[in-house]
Amino acid sequence: MEKYLIYDRALTPTDHIVLRNHANSIRAFEKKHATNNMSADIANFSSGSGHVARWQADGTTVSLNGMSKTDKGQGLSNDATDLTSLRSFNDPAHQSFEPAVFLCIDTHSAYFAPTVSNFGVNVEKICLWRQGNVYEPRVRPVGIVLFVSDPFVKQGETVNRIGELVDVPVGPELLGRVIDALGNPIDGKGPIYAKEKRRAQLKAPGILTRCSVNQPVLTGLKSIDTLVPIGRGQREVMIGDRQTGKTAIAGGTILNQKRSNSGSDETKMLYCIYVAIGQKRSTVVQLIKRLEENNAMKYTVVPPSPPTSIGEWFRNNAKHSLVIYDDLSKQASAYRQMSLLLRRPLGREAYPGDIFYLHAREVERAAKMNEKHGGGSITALPIVETQGGDMSAYIPTNAISITDSLIFLEAEMFYNGIRPAVNVALSVSRVGSAAQLKVMKQVAGSLKFLLARYREVASFIRFDSDLDAAIDQTLCKGERLSNQNPFFLTELLKKKQYSPMAVNEIVPLIFAGVNGYIDNVPVYRILRWEAEFMAHLKIDGSELMAALDTVETISKDLEAELQVIIRNFAQSFLG
Repeated sequence: MEKYLIYDRALTPTDHIVLRNHANSIRAFEKKHATNNMSADIANFSSGSGHVARWQADGTTVSLNGMSKTDKGQGLSNDATDLTSLRSFNDPAHQSFEPAVFLCIDTHSAYFAPTVSNFGVNVEKICLWRQGNVYEPRVRPVGIVLFVSDPFVKQGETVNRIGELVDVPVGPELLGRVIDALGNPIDGKGPIYAKEKRRAQLKAPGILTRCSVNQPVLTGLKSIDTLVPIGRGQREVMIGDRQTGKTAIAGGTILNQKRSNSGSDETKMLYCIYVAIGQKRSTVVQLIKRLEENNAMKYTVVPPSPPTSIGEWFRNNAKHSLVIYDDLSKQASAYRQMSLLLRRPLGREAYPGDIFYLHAREVERAAKMNEKHGGGSITALPIVETQGGDMSAYIPTNAISITDSLIFLEAEMFYNGIRPAVNVALSVSRVGSAAQLKVMKQVAGSLKFLLARYREVASFIRFDSDLDAAIDQTLCKGERLSNQNPFFLTELLKKKQYSPMAVNEIVPLIFAGVNGYIDNVPVYRILRWEAEFMAHLKIDGSELMAALDTVETISKDLEAELQVIIRNFAQSFLG
């Protein structure tokens, strides 16, 4: 008989798998298949008898309702019928089965175990109910949503519950892997032997176990690290239209953690969890390929759901994790479709009433724990897609109310080459400044004020009239910082995709822009000036860059040295 082995993960003797035949009952193997070559003895099983059997893989011991049999290869009863197909769950590369397994037979279902494959016998259906979750607990009917696509499960079938909540594997064994919603590998790299499991849905930590955000999450992007910084344990939402660089910012943030994760200090390391929700397979593959090329997958996990449970393992072990939800809009859309199929009552924009809770229960689990509880953290960076830049839509407003900070990406800026397209005027970080590095805060403290003042007076550009000298000077500096348009980000804050910068590279650039050392550089040559200045610093200012990488604040001596290097290079650049 043909065997169908569809593996999912390594089973244990306590894992229950439901088997049924067409008659909604189970019978043992047909008598003609009971040979001495069978590795276990199953005898006198008839439908409806409710027998329970336990046997060893070598077939030496069989117990039927307390009656022991040791006759290996015992024939089956005459009324036993052949079961027509076999479907078992395990990993294809994991062929070792546990010696002790269970079989439970009653009028409606049977529980079998992995050593059934040793028999060469086929059964018709298997449903592993760990792969489903009850969403509509009504008396009749009950709505159950499966986590996997199962062609063997059909409408009208009888199901049994195992009385367990959904759990997922957690731990360092998941690093570098791409997994499905149940923690099973889907990257073709073999099974994952995680030592621990954790419930998929848990309560957020209480107030008394948390502490204030005081450590930064460095993205390597000048516009974010200087103006809307992110702190460890913070919840900062990224909002923008499609194709405005949201995923690129997320990927660049993961790449930038390579600097802190290259050492052995766990207090500085940041493990990343990129949650690809409804993303195109090609997009996810490209991102994973880029992470692998930069050796960033060794501290990254790519699951679709539930990511927070994976991050909580790192937090509870005094480590730090970053969870990027890309994106919550697609999750909300899928949840709306599922709710419509379950015939739930609808609310605003046809979303169900618990759509806010769906996102809040995940994002609010992000926190910075106090020292008594290990000092670990989970940083949440959810992404939300807007339509036409409408931030007042249902899902964007929900996400803004759940999180404590906002990064808004503007489509018009992106299409005009200002990338990352962060609209500083609409972006805000409520607690990020408390976690911002002091040296970064020292040089970028007046940057936002200069940009705001420039936008205030930039409307005068449209008038052909004499301007006040002070206004003219503000516009002159603003053009170099803002590319001659009050609605665009600074020219100096532009950055290529997936090329994050270190702190000791960002600080000299912002210092030069804020203090007027590039006022004489034409706007169209700013990016060229930046590239050549960075190359000059790495050669002639290596000691200065090393000092900027270790100091908390810029001393007067260090500031004087920085001024000399910038001034001399500006003179040579302008010739």
